[in-house]
Amino acid sequence: MSARIERSWSLLCHVVTLALLVSIIASARAAAEPTAYVWVEAEDAVAMNADFAREGPRSELLSGGVWIRKSLGKGEAGRAVPPEGFLLRYRLPVPEAGQYDLWARVGFEWVRAPLEWRIGEGQWTAIGSDVATTNVMELGDWMEVAWLQLGTPTLPAGPATLEIRYRGPGSDGRMLMALDCIALMKGTWVPEGRLKPGQQYDSELDSRAAGTVFELPTPNSAARTQVKLNGPWQVARYDDLDMDAGAWNPVQAIPSEQEYPLRWMGINVPSSLWSKPETVFAHRVIYRTRINVPTAHRGRAFYLHFSGTNWLASIFVNGKLAGTHQGVWIPWDLDVSRYIEPGKVNELAVAVKGPYYAVDVANDTRGGDLDRQRNRPRNRQDWVFWIEPIHPSTKGDGNGVDYGIVNPVTLVSVGSAYTEDVFVKPSVAGKQLVADITVRNTAPAERRLQASLRGRV
Repeated sequence: MSARIERSWSLLCHVVTLALLVSIIASARAAAEPTAYVWVEAEDAVAMNADFAREGPRSELLSGGVWIRKSLGKGEAGRAVPPEGFLLRYRLPVPEAGQYDLWARVGFEWVRAPLEWRIGEGQWTAIGSDVATTNVMELGDWMEVAWLQLGTPTLPAGPATLEIRYRGPGSDGRMLMALDCIALMKGTWVPEGRLKPGQQYDSELDSRAAGTVFELPTPNSAARTQVKLNGPWQVARYDDLDMDAGAWNPVQAIPSEQEYPLRWMGINVPSSLWSKPETVFAHRVIYRTRINVPTAHRGRAFYLHFSGTNWLASIFVNGKLAGTHQGVWIPWDLDVSRYIEPGKVNELAVAVKGPYYAVDVANDTRGGDLDRQRNRPRNRQDWVFWIEPIHPSTKGDGNGVDYGIVNPVTLVSVGSAYTEDVFVKPSVAGKQLVADITVRNTAPAERRLQASLRGRV
């Protein structure tokens, strides 16, 4: 009878623990998503006092596949703008009373026409063209779309009217107006492209990347065993609201769901983040994948061989920071013996801050601000000053503007002590070979080891 009670109690504890875990996960996700929201496509205005073009450059990046746009050249604004400005009116069905964040996905970074907005008959609020956006994506050269926070109105439940107007040109004298969608969010929300709250990227590559688990082969005695981590990984933007703050500091931690809910996409490793439209102007991203390490590897050492990354890389194994590296396409190794756990599936994450963090803004023609550089097109790198050999090339095997995990990655399993580096210095005059050998001991105790060179000279 006692044994039955113990087994029943044990089972009950597992059920309660599982229920608690599910509750914690659900609470974390709820904390990272708005409790209520309204999403309106820009082309669904109930009234507009001028014709706006409806188009879809890189339609896969736009909500609903199109945005609305109107452009006036220098000098046109004075004679073409109506007295009340270009006016757009939208209906917002507010689901519940409370304070909301009002967002608009707008075009033309830094040179867009200033806008004003109001809800109902309230006061107009002005948003200048120099107000920073987030989640910038490239639709074409000098044509971007990004999320702009307009304000935090407190609203009653029920129908509301939002008006947006443009009355004057932007900083360069042109009047560039573009709008993709409008979002009214109650609670925490981090915008991510065209995705509405609760949505994830769901292409075939996204699904394959989410399900990929690399397999490290069972070791053969003390011989090195390895697995090339080439294939679909997941990647997520980790947009930086202030690129100038700690610009040259590598990422030190993976953000929690509450801090920054990452939206994972599939990407083939190796490749450049310029090859994926959603990550062209990301500049800071996090990759991740999983590796099954059999129990037979227990007691062995492990290192990652990167054939090339760009620019600042931070390596996390099972959530712990294992090391960082600064370099442009240069091969490098990182010992991860303390972090790999044999007998389980291990998670490998790589946070990357790209080469736009390496712009020498103190000497650049566009001013001393990295945020002002973030939308510079790939083909407009001439006359940019860099603190690293980014452009025109690394004089190696790739262009330094390409960034991310640009070359293959390999996880290597070796003996608990292994040769980490060998540097051979031949001397014809002295008729000798001198070898500098670096040996890494990953065991917890000191050991005396002997190294020998084999071969013919």
